[in-house]
Amino acid sequence: MTIDGADAAPQGEQDVVNACDEGMIARSPDAGLHHVDDAVAAARTAYSGWARTPWQERRALLEAFANRLSAAHIPLSLLVAAESGRTLRRAASEIFFSVHYFRTLAAQTLAPVRYGVAGEQAQLVHKPLSVVGAIAPWNSPVILAVARIVNALPAGDTMILRPSPFTPLSAPVLGMIGREVFPCGVFNVVTAGADVGAAMTTHAGIAKISFTGSIATEKLIAAAAAPTLKRLTLELDGNDAAIVLPDADIDLFCDTLYRTSFENGGQFCACIKRLYVHESVMDDAATNGGTILGGGQRLNRGLFIPPTLFTGLGHGVPLVRRGAVRPLAAPDPVP
Repeated sequence: MTIDGADAAPQGEQDVVNACDEGMIARSPDAGLHHVDDAVAAARTAYSGWARTPWQERRALLEAFANRLSAAHIPLSLLVAAESGRTLRRAASEIFFSVHYFRTLAAQTLAPVRYGVAGEQAQLVHKPLSVVGAIAPWNSPVILAVARIVNALPAGDTMILRPSPFTPLSAPVLGMIGREVFPCGVFNVVTAGADVGAAMTTHAGIAKISFTGSIATEKLIAAAAAPTLKRLTLELDGNDAAIVLPDADIDLFCDTLYRTSFENGGQFCACIKRLYVHESVMDDAATNGGTILGGGQRLNRGLFIPPTLFTGLGHGVPLVRRGAVRPLAAPDPVP
C-alpha cells in the first residue's frame, strides 16, 4: 500500500483467487482502520501545497503519470487479467484506454466562466474540495480508478483510493507509479474490505466520496456521509434495455446485441440486460413465469456462468427490475 509516498505495512493479508481456476495467485495487503487515519492525515497535509501548485505544473505531473502507466501496460495487463478473470486482450485494452483517458482529461482546463443575465454579472470559479475518498469497483479496476484520479488531482484535490477487495492487485501498482510522480501524500492507496470503506465514508477529514456499486450499498454510503456533509458521486447499477422494432435488421441487431451484452463477460455498466422484442418478430411474447433458453449453470471450472437467456418474464420479477438474481450474480462491490 502507499501512504504519504511510502510503503505502508499491512495489518494483515488476504488471498487473491484466480477466477479461471480458483487457485490462489497472490496475497494482498489488508489495511486496518488506523491506515485510514494515516492516509487522511497525509492527504490533508499534502493538500495545501498541491492546491497551490500552478495548473501547468500539475498537468505536467499528470502527463508523467500517464507515461509511466503506458510503460507498465504489459505487467498491468497480466495482473488485471489474473485478478479479474477476463481475457488478456480485454485487460490490455483497458490499460490503453486508461492511458488515453488520463491524457485527455489532464489536457483540459478549468478556466473561470463568466455569465451575464439581466444586467447582472456572475463568474463560475472551480476550486478544490480537499481530500477525496475513491472506492473503485472490480469489473474494470484500472479505468474506474483512473477516472477518479484524473478528475480529482487536476482540480487540486488529494486522494485516497481503495480498490475492490475482489481485485486488489492493480491499485497498489498505481500507487507505486504515483510515488514516482506526485508529492508525498497527494495520492494514497489502501487495500481492504468493507470496514475500511465504511471508515472512509464517515471520516471527517474526507470531503468527498466517489463510489460505483449496488443501490443498497450506495444508500448506506449516502446515510453515512450525511453527518459530515460530504459531497458524493455515486454510480448506481443499471438495468439497460434494448428494443427491437418490427423493421429491425435482425442480423445486425444480433451481432450488436451480443457485443453490447457480453463484452467483459457482461460486467460493465452499459451492457444490455433486458430485451423487448416486438411481437411481430418474436413468437413467444412475455406472459408470466420464465424459461431459460440457454446457459444458467455455473461451469465446472472457474467462477464463470455462460451467457444465459431468459424469456417469458413478467415485469415484477427481480431479474427484470434489477438485472440480476442473487444465485446468478457476482458479489456486490461493497465499500
